[in-house]
Amino acid sequence: MDIQLAQVEQIIAQLYGNVDSNSAQEYLQTLQKQQYAWELAPQLLASESVNSQFFGAHTFQVKISRDWHTLPPDRKEWVRNELLRWIVRLSNGPMVVITKLCLAINNGTFQKISKLTAFALQAVPEFWTNFISDFLNYLHTESITVSAQNQSQPLFIELPLLEFLTVIPEEVLRADLIGERKARVNQELTDSIPRVMSILETLLSAHHEYSERDIILKQKCLRCLQSWIQYGVPFEMLHLLIDHVIALFSIESMNDAATEVLVEFISQTRINYYQNTVCEKILQCMTGDWAKSQITKAINGNT
Repeated sequence: MDIQLAQVEQIIAQLYGNVDSNSAQEYLQTLQKQQYAWELAPQLLASESVNSQFFGAHTFQVKISRDWHTLPPDRKEWVRNELLRWIVRLSNGPMVVITKLCLAINNGTFQKISKLTAFALQAVPEFWTNFISDFLNYLHTESITVSAQNQSQPLFIELPLLEFLTVIPEEVLRADLIGERKARVNQELTDSIPRVMSILETLLSAHHEYSERDIILKQKCLRCLQSWIQYGVPFEMLHLLIDHVIALFSIESMNDAATEVLVEFISQTRINYYQNTVCEKILQCMTGDWAKSQITKAINGNT
């Protein structure tokens, strides 16, 4: 199949431009079945077009999920490194592309973050055992390198970090893992809980002036925390984090995300063993300045 990158990008634009999109979709789906698609994905990620970047990330996800068996063993490290490299380099780019890549690195059925998730779940335990700690270490090291090369544009590296940490427990809970792979993946998550909770505590407790970037970051932190609570973080590791969540109720843009975390927290059956502590935290929330102001508004009929 003789493919020119410019031609592929033109067809991608046709797909997302709703101009004869059915024929474009059919062509691109056929293209993704080719072995060449492994090489095409990073070329599309290098494009300046968001649609091409998204399709490149999606192609990685499709190949990992459907054609993992066609990837030679000596190319698996290349795929992993490409996913990691693009997550860092596009960390200031569209969130939809980051999400796709992170899903790809974890298991093989999801999107940039998505693609990473897809990869990890396929590669454990034979190829990539400590995928969470390796990802965190790589992100730190590579971000320093990239930032040094382009000091005029600081990386917003926390976003792909949080996106990856959010999708991991979600995809593990829904993935059809069996045997040793299931045991090793769950052990990796369990071993990573202290480090993940430490990262979230640092980000949630940081005092900012709540610019748009800071608000997005804290909202992502809350979504990530909710994901790990669903997975099953031990209650005793959540004390300080829940206090930070309650403190964010005073910021209107955080209300919905903070509420979802608190509801998830008190909905866990294991919370029954800590009823007194939970009641204290709920009381703290309901008697705080934010709750009092909301009650006053309700009484005055000002919603």
